Amino acid sequence: MPNFDSAFTRTMVIEGWGETTNHPNDAGKLTKFGLSKTANPDLDIANLRLEQAKEIYRERYWKYTGARLTNQQCAEVVFDMGVNAGPRFSVKLAQRAAGVSPDDGLLGSQTRAAIERDPMRFIRDFTLLRISYYAALTSRPTQRVFLRGWVMRSLSFL
Repeated sequence: MPNFDSAFTRTMVIEGWGETTNHPNDAGKLTKFGLSKTANPDLDIANLRLEQAKEIYRERYWKYTGARLTNQQCAEVVFDMGVNAGPRFSVKLAQRAAGVSPDDGLLGSQTRAAIERDPMRFIRDFTLLRISYYAALTSRPTQRVFLRGWVMRSLSFL
C-alpha cells in the first residue's frame, strides 16, 4: 500500500503548504493548501489548518486515487492530478494513459493492473496527457498565465 504522508507532503510542496491565494484568473478562487473554495464550497478555506487539509485530502482525494494503487510513484502522480483537477478526472486520465476502456473514472482492479504493469511507462504517458490537458485549457486566454506552472508540476513526477 502506498504511503499517503509521502504523497501529501510532495503535493503540499507544490501547493505552497499553507499559502493562501486568490488569483483573479483562478477558477478555484480562494485557495489554501491546494483546496479551493470552488471545489470545496463547504470549507472555510481562509481558516483552514494543515491537519484539517490533510484529513480532507485523505477522505476526498487519496481514497479514490492513490490508496487504490500499490506503486508509490503511480499513486503520487494520480493523487496529485486529482488535487489539481479532481479525483474522478485524474482516474479517467490514468485510464486513458494505461489503455483502459471505458474511462469511467473508477479505479478498480483492471485499471490498477494496467497502470502498474509498467509504472514508468504509465507515468510518462500520464504526464503527456496531463500536459495536453493543461495546454487545452489555455484556449481560454485567462488560463495562459498558469501553463508554465502546470507543466513544471507535471514534469516533476518524471
